[in-house]
Amino acid sequence: MEPGGAFAFGPFRLDPAERALYRGGSLVPLPLKDIEVLLALVERRGRIVPKEEILAAVWPDVIVEEGNLARHVSSLRRALADGEDGERWIETHPKRGYRFVGAVAEVPAAPRRQEPGAPATGPEAGPAEGPGEGRPRRSRWPRGRPALVLGGLSLAAVAWLGSRVAWRGPRPAGPIASLAVLPLANLTGDAQQEYLADAVTEGLVANLGRIRALRVISRTSAMQYKGTQKTVPQIASELRVEGVVEGSVMRAGDRFRVTAQLIDARTDGHLWAETFECDAREVLDLQAAIARAIADRLRVEVRPEERSALAVAPPVQPEAWRAYARGRHFWNQRTSEGIAESIRHFERAVALDPGYARAHAGLSDAYALAAEYRVLPPATSFPRARAAALRALEIDPLLGEAHASLGAILQAEWDWAGAERAYRRALELNPGYASAHQWYGELLTLLGRHEEAIARAARARDLDPASRIANAVLGVTWYYAGRYGEALEQLRATLALDPQFAVAHEMLGRACDATALHGEALEAFRRAVQLSGRSPEYLAALARSLALGGDAPGARALLAELRQAARTRYVSPVEFAMVHAALGERDRAFEWLERAYQERSTWLPWLGVGPGLAELRGDPRFRDLMRRLGLGG
Repeated sequence: MEPGGAFAFGPFRLDPAERALYRGGSLVPLPLKDIEVLLALVERRGRIVPKEEILAAVWPDVIVEEGNLARHVSSLRRALADGEDGERWIETHPKRGYRFVGAVAEVPAAPRRQEPGAPATGPEAGPAEGPGEGRPRRSRWPRGRPALVLGGLSLAAVAWLGSRVAWRGPRPAGPIASLAVLPLANLTGDAQQEYLADAVTEGLVANLGRIRALRVISRTSAMQYKGTQKTVPQIASELRVEGVVEGSVMRAGDRFRVTAQLIDARTDGHLWAETFECDAREVLDLQAAIARAIADRLRVEVRPEERSALAVAPPVQPEAWRAYARGRHFWNQRTSEGIAESIRHFERAVALDPGYARAHAGLSDAYALAAEYRVLPPATSFPRARAAALRALEIDPLLGEAHASLGAILQAEWDWAGAERAYRRALELNPGYASAHQWYGELLTLLGRHEEAIARAARARDLDPASRIANAVLGVTWYYAGRYGEALEQLRATLALDPQFAVAHEMLGRACDATALHGEALEAFRRAVQLSGRSPEYLAALARSLALGGDAPGARALLAELRQAARTRYVSPVEFAMVHAALGERDRAFEWLERAYQERSTWLPWLGVGPGLAELRGDPRFRDLMRRLGLGG
C-alpha cells in the first residue's frame, strides 16, 4: 500500500495511520486493539491467519491468551455486521485461526481534518519541544476544544466525531503497580454536567480496580484533586502511587468523547494516550475499553476472570446512567439526607433501565445503609436491599460490587458464614473495591478476628486514603480490638481530614471514655450531636457518657428527648438499652435488647465486642443473647 493509504471494503474504510474505522463518513467507535486485530487480518486478507501470528502482530513481546483474541474478533463482528452476520467479513477456522474474506481495495486516505485554532502539525509546523520543555508540570485541557498535551508535543485535537488517536510513549521506569485516576475534566461547556465526568471517572476506577495486579486508589480520594493546581508528582506522593491517569470528557448530543492519558508519576513522563468515542448507550463499554487499554500498556497480569469482567459491557439507557451517577454522589456523603436522596436516584435508574446491574447494586447499598443511618427501620430496608442485590447478580454474576452488597445484607441478617463467602467472592472479582474490604473487616471484628479485621480496614484506607469513612472505620476497628491508643491516633487523624465528620467525633468519644478521658469524651459526643442535627444515635452516646460520669439527670433528659424523637422517626432499641444500662437499670436495658433482637437491629451484634455494655457482660441474659446471634457468649 502507498504511504498514507487506506483499505476499503463494503461500506467501510480502515485507515492504518489513524488507527480508525469509518462506515460511510462516520467513525465506528472501537478500542485500539480491535482496530489492530482488524488491520492484521485485512493486511493478510484471503488466507487463514494463525492465531499465533495475529497475537504476535497485535501484542508483540506480551503473552496474551487466545480467549482475549476471540473477544476482540467477536467485538469486530458486531461492529461490521451492518445488518448482516459478521461472519460475512471474518471467518473462524477452529484450532487454526481467522480469515478476512471480504473484497478489499487500497484507496487514498481521507484528508486529515484540523480543528480551527489548533496548533499546526506536519511539515509546515515548527519544531517540537523536547520532553519536559516549555510545558506545565501537569497537563491541562483548554476549555472549548479537546487538545491533548503530551510531553510538550501538542497533538492537535481532531474535529468533533473525528478520528481516533493513539500515542505511545516510553516504557515506564520499572513496573507500575499502583494507579490513581484523577477526576476527568468536564469539557462539555456546561457546569451542570460535571457529574457525567465524575461518573466516567468512577467507572474507570471500578474497572481498573478489578485487576488484582494493580492497586487503584478509590474514587473518593481521587476526587479531592478536582481543580487542583498540584503537579502529578505531588499528587502521586500524597496518594503513594506510581502512575496517574488523567483525561477529559466531551459530549455532543448522544455522543461521548473521552480522552485518557497515562503518566509515570516517578518521571512525570507520558506513557500513553488515546481518545475514545461512543454513543451514550455504550458508555459502560467505553469505560471497560479504556481500562483494558491501560492494562495492555502497563503489561500487567490480567487473569481470565478479570478479562471476563472487563469484556464488552451491555448498553445502558443514558438517563439511567446519569441517575446512577447522581445516586452514587449522594450515597458517598454518608448522611441520612444523602442516603434518602440516593435511594430516589437509584430507584429512577432501575426504572429507566431494569437491566442495569450496577444501578441495582447501588440501590441495594442505599437500602442497606438506610437502616444504619436511621432512614428506614431494618424490617423495611433490608428486604428491599436483598432483592436489589440478588437482581444485580442475576443480571451480572461477575459484578463484584453486587456480591459485596449481598454480603452486607447477609451480615445484617446475622448469616455470618454467608456474608464471609459473599465478601470473599466480591474481592476475588474486584480486589480494588475499598468498600468490600471495609465491610469484610467489620464482619471480622464482629467474629472476634481482630488482626484480620485490622488488616482489611487498613487495606480499605490504603485504597481510599482521603476517605473519611475508611479512615474512621480503621479507628473503630482499633477500638473494638481494645487497642485504644491506636484508635485515638487514627480517629484524630480522621478529624484532621474533616473536622465536621460526626461519626469520627462519636467514635473518638467512645475511645476517650474507654481510656478515662471523660472530659474529652463529653466534648466529642456533644460535637457529634451538634453536627448531626441531634441524631438519635449520638444523643444516646452522649446520654450514656453522662450517666457513666455520674450525671444521671443529664442522661435522663436526653433519654426523654430520644423518646420524643421516636414518635416521628426510627430510633433503634439499642440506643435506649445503652442508656438504661449506664443508669444501672438492667431489667429495662434487657427489655430494649430483646426488642432490638426481634427487630433484627444492625447495631445489636456490636454490643458483644469492645467495651460497650461491659456492665451487662456477666449477666446470663446477655450470654444467651449473644448465643442466639451466633456470636457465642
